[in-house]
Amino acid sequence: MRTIKTLICFFIVLVSSGVNCAELLVLLNEKKHNSDSAASEQSFQMELGELLAERTHRVAKFVMRPRKRLANALEMNEADILCGYLPEWLPGNLDWSVGFVDVGDLLVTTLRVPAPANIEDIAGLTIGTAMGFTYPEVEKILGNKFVRDDGPGAEANLRKLAAGRFNYAIISMATLNYHLRVNDLHLSIHPPLTISKFKSQCALAKNGTLRVSEVNKVISDIQHDGSLDKLLKKYNYH
Repeated sequence: MRTIKTLICFFIVLVSSGVNCAELLVLLNEKKHNSDSAASEQSFQMELGELLAERTHRVAKFVMRPRKRLANALEMNEADILCGYLPEWLPGNLDWSVGFVDVGDLLVTTLRVPAPANIEDIAGLTIGTAMGFTYPEVEKILGNKFVRDDGPGAEANLRKLAAGRFNYAIISMATLNYHLRVNDLHLSIHPPLTISKFKSQCALAKNGTLRVSEVNKVISDIQHDGSLDKLLKKYNYH
């Protein structure tokens, strides 16, 4: 619905003013290993981008880049904004908004074994992890007793968990919430143990069309008028 409204706005402005609409170049992660949960996350980011564009009187245009080129794309002004990250995940010469979307990692445990009371309880046990990802909180606690079983992504690890390949996996909050909502994997798990929780931010190109102050104002507005909460509930981020 928001896309239709944005297009209508685009044509009204174009016809009435005879000038081009300003574009907001929204950067998205071009994922090689796509999955239903990854597609849901990307849909969320696209709707968020459209909302930010609408509130800043622009039309969203999406730019896809591989994970390793995201920071460079912003630094080279190939895009204006990328949301869903933290500065430590995306080092570079970038500006950052305030944090506003809760994200984090959870330890998911199958009912085949007792629920761990803390991270120390799984020392030396195999844990499903995502290839290329680091888990500093777990590494700090377990050290060389952190036994990883790397898979291509969180969805693959949940399937392995359900199939009995291992009893523990580290999964993002958004991914677990998605699969519990659609119940496609029929997971039998204990209430997850929170490993880390934080608020993700938007990275901005320093020479882009948006300033941090503009984005922070929009974030405050959509928090107070309920637009953000409605979007989060739609994608089960609560």
